[in-house]
Amino acid sequence: MSPRTNKQWESLRAEKRELIKQTALELFANEGFHSTSIEMIAQKAKISKGLLYNYFESKEDLLKEIIYSASNELWEKFDPNHDGILTDEEFIYFIRATLYAIEANPLFWRLYTVLMLKPNIVHIIGQELIKASAMHIHVLLEYIKIKAQTDVETEMFVFSSMLKGAILQFVSAPEMVPMAYIEKHITSFYAFRYKIDLQNITSK
Repeated sequence: MSPRTNKQWESLRAEKRELIKQTALELFANEGFHSTSIEMIAQKAKISKGLLYNYFESKEDLLKEIIYSASNELWEKFDPNHDGILTDEEFIYFIRATLYAIEANPLFWRLYTVLMLKPNIVHIIGQELIKASAMHIHVLLEYIKIKAQTDVETEMFVFSSMLKGAILQFVSAPEMVPMAYIEKHITSFYAFRYKIDLQNITSK
């Protein structure tokens, strides 16, 4: 058997790293962050504890990676052309992308919801996450300022609350509140409020 190439080794490392992240996500979401140990993650991933530490320095480091990866993936769908200006179509697309990201990865959003209610964990990820999303939030605020023509902070609070409410409802009882129903009502609300013509905006 010929030795592996650098590209093959890189691919194997990426696969192992993703396996560790997905295993940790499942345990964090189902067992709780504090109740999950590095040993539990390594055992479930069928790797040694020492090997796990070759990929992540600590359990906190692993949690940050999980949160940042999912957040960055979502923010990539915000202002897709990266021109710093949000259009009506991009705003509606971001709402849809956010809601369907919840449907596609309920384990992550269950974990996220629990973490946001625990001040002793929020400090691990909170400030860095805010910094990472600051530019996107600024662009969103500028869009809302133009469309709402009212108290921008209150409007942003309402927008954020609607999305967080959708997350909470879906992770609590996904079978009772279909995401398509939530998406239709939130986009319809903002189409009316911000005078957006949904007929000229393609679906997700």
